[in-house]
Amino acid sequence: MSLDYSEKWTFYVKPDGTSCQLLSIYKDEEDGHEEVLDTLYSLHFPFNEGSIGLTPFENIMESDGFVFKYEPEEGSITFDFYRVEGDNVAKIISCKGDMYLSDLDNDGMTEAICSNGVPGSFNLFWQDEEKLVHECNLNEATRIFFGLQSSSQLSLNIPTGRASIMTFFPDRAELRFENVDLASVYIYEKSLYR
Repeated sequence: MSLDYSEKWTFYVKPDGTSCQLLSIYKDEEDGHEEVLDTLYSLHFPFNEGSIGLTPFENIMESDGFVFKYEPEEGSITFDFYRVEGDNVAKIISCKGDMYLSDLDNDGMTEAICSNGVPGSFNLFWQDEEKLVHECNLNEATRIFFGLQSSSQLSLNIPTGRASIMTFFPDRAELRFENVDLASVYIYEKSLYR
């Protein structure tokens, strides 16, 4: 499995049973330099061509690069996003489970939302002007945005833009559903980093 990313870069995956390496080759004027970007291990699930993939992307968190998709165990998919700039490659985020890509604030840059394997719980990733990647617990940010007390638990449904909110009182629990404007939550959360 390989990806010819540009004239200068080739990325490839070398599975070997329960281990797998992600490698890069940077081609300069004289020669190609090979480097190991990541090594993965799985105790119970062998890596094979069907459980791994490399796909280029553009303008996700103001970066271009590629996604390394792999299954460390059956039914569990991970997406590692690598930014490629000039002669540098860096992993910027790692997402497990459900993933959604959206330009939440309509600024032309795509943000990433992923569950990290926990249904109803999501993390939000975005990049600032200095190319620093930020991550927040989207459930906690939404809870604070709504002004909910700490005894409230919130579960998100990203495709529908709804939240189920369970608030616990000394003598009872109350469940309600709310629409969530994820763009407003994101803009609020982003403002905390300025």
